[in-house]
Amino acid sequence: RDRSDWRALLAQCRIGTVLVYPTAPLATALRADPAWQVVYEDVRSVIFRPSESPSEANLIQPAPSRDRISAVQSDGVITPCPN
Repeated sequence: RDRSDWRALLAQCRIGTVLVYPTAPLATALRADPAWQVVYEDVRSVIFRPSESPSEANLIQPAPSRDRISAVQSDGVITPCPN
């Protein structure tokens, strides 16, 4: 899978929260994208939410049930959500 299509995949799967290793290529891409913001970070993980999320997005909350989960492997490869 081409790594450049991560925006389309996140939109297609309606991903509202991304949890990755801070050193993952996806973390680097999300940091550079103004549409995403860091809401939590430590040495082992970073959590991103869309920038247009309400101000309460800075508080970690359960994801809405309509969100789907995709896995990001340690090399940054995204496992697609089920259809």
